[in-house]
Amino acid sequence: MIFSSSSKSLVRGSELCSELAVFLTEKKSGFEGKLIPDLSHIDHMAHNANGIQIENVRYLEGIQYQLNYSFDWEVFRGCSDMNESGIERGRVSFTLDENGFLKIDFPNYDERDTSDEF
Repeated sequence: MIFSSSSKSLVRGSELCSELAVFLTEKKSGFEGKLIPDLSHIDHMAHNANGIQIENVRYLEGIQYQLNYSFDWEVFRGCSDMNESGIERGRVSFTLDENGFLKIDFPNYDERDTSDEF
């Protein structure tokens, strides 16, 4: 993704965090699916219906930033009168280079398998 700041030159650091949060909120439909893990650790019927909510962006150092987000989940089973929901929180780092190229370090959510259990 290419980010362009509202100021003429790209300023680094915490001054840019709120502007980055707005930008990522506008673009989240293109990447939010990569930030929501398999929810089977909650229940095999658990799912996310609303995507992610951008909480904030935090400056780390150099060209490194951190995106803090949350997402909801729900489980509904009418036959067993089960209707549960909750909110999970996550964070992911990303870089913003001098040309405005923003690269998110997406988590590697591998398929879970019972053979991995000990």
